[in-house]
Amino acid sequence: MENMSEGLAITVIGLVIVFAVLIILWGFIALMRIVFAKKTEGQDLAVERTSAPEVKPEVTVSAVKEEENMDEIVAAITAAIASSLNTSTYRLKIRSIKRADSRVPAWNAAARRNNIENKY
Repeated sequence: MENMSEGLAITVIGLVIVFAVLIILWGFIALMRIVFAKKTEGQDLAVERTSAPEVKPEVTVSAVKEEENMDEIVAAITAAIASSLNTSTYRLKIRSIKRADSRVPAWNAAARRNNIENKY
């Protein structure tokens, strides 16, 4: 019975010490907030409201350059598909390219596909 009362006393003392330290830390944080806070209540801040100038984007990409970029993208995608299928690019015909609307990153989707292929 004596061991039980000593254990209970040590537990209560430990809890009191922990909560006392937490209250002291809370007090320091509140004090720092008061000391280091910017004082804006007594000051009149004059702010001029000016509208930002409108920035119009300049279009410098021509249709020819855009088609060249698309050809490069198609070539890169065709090469990647041929490489993954271990075949030549002559056997492949890319009919359309659409951006995949996915909510998961590409690496996660690739890992899921890989796991599904290996299971079945």
